[in-house]
Amino acid sequence: MRIHLLPIALLACCVCAIGAQSNQPATPSVIVQRHVPPENSWRSEAKDLATEGDTVSPEVRKARDAYWNRRYPVHTGPGGWATSNGSAGPTHTGPPKELEGIDTSIWIVGRFESFHVYATSGGGGLYTEMNVRVQHVFDRHPLPGLAEGQLIDLPIAGGAAINNSNRSESDLNQDYFPHMQPGHTYLTEVIPCQQLFACAGGDFYFYGRSWDLTSGVVQPVDNADVQFAASGNSSIAGTPSSTIVPRFQALIDQSIQKGPK
Repeated sequence: MRIHLLPIALLACCVCAIGAQSNQPATPSVIVQRHVPPENSWRSEAKDLATEGDTVSPEVRKARDAYWNRRYPVHTGPGGWATSNGSAGPTHTGPPKELEGIDTSIWIVGRFESFHVYATSGGGGLYTEMNVRVQHVFDRHPLPGLAEGQLIDLPIAGGAAINNSNRSESDLNQDYFPHMQPGHTYLTEVIPCQQLFACAGGDFYFYGRSWDLTSGVVQPVDNADVQFAASGNSSIAGTPSSTIVPRFQALIDQSIQKGPK
C-alpha cells in the first residue's frame, strides 16, 4: 500500500555560462517553468466559503479539519492563507510500471460528480474534496460502507476560494501532474485515510493510480502510466471502457494466483 504525496513548488533552474578570459557576455539566466495541465483548470474555480455548505456531519468535518491542521505548517504567506509544501495525489518514482501490487489495493469505478473547497480552522490553508459516486467496487478488499451508489470524498491539498473578506484566494493550486476532472468516470485506486494516517472518523479516501473511462476508451491519467501506455505494453490502456470491469477483475485474480514475487 502506498500513499502518494507530491510536493508542490515552482521548478526554477538558472543556467549561467561565463567564459573565463573571454569577451563574450554572460549567458542570461534561464527560467524553466512547468505548465499546469489544462485538465486541472477546474481547480481555479473559486468557491465562496460563506455559502459552500458541507457534505458531511459536523463530527466528520471536525476529524477532517484536525487532519488538515496537522498537514499544514502554519506560517502566513503573502496571499493571506498560510502556506504549505505538501499535497495528496498520484505520483510514481523510478521506471514506469503498470498495475504493480494490483491485488493489494482497493479499486473502484466511480464518477467525479462535484467538488467543495474548505479552509482549515487553524488558518493553515485550503483543501479540496472531490465527490465521487461509486459505480463498482472490485472484489478483493471489501470495506464497510464502500459500496455501489455511495458518494465518497477524495481530498487534495489546496484550492481556490472567496474568503470572508470577499477576496479571492488561491492555495497550492499550481499542480504539475493531472488530476481527475469533474463529470468524468474513472477506474481508480482508493486508499482509506485511516490505514496510513491518524484520521479516525474522517471517513475519506486518497486516490492513487487512475484511468479515465469517459471517452469509451481506457486512458491513463498518471504521467508514469501515460509513458507505459506509449510503450505499447499496457494491459488496459486503449481498450474499451465498457469491458473494463470483467477484464480488470481478471487481472486482479491473476495477480493473486501468482502471489508475491
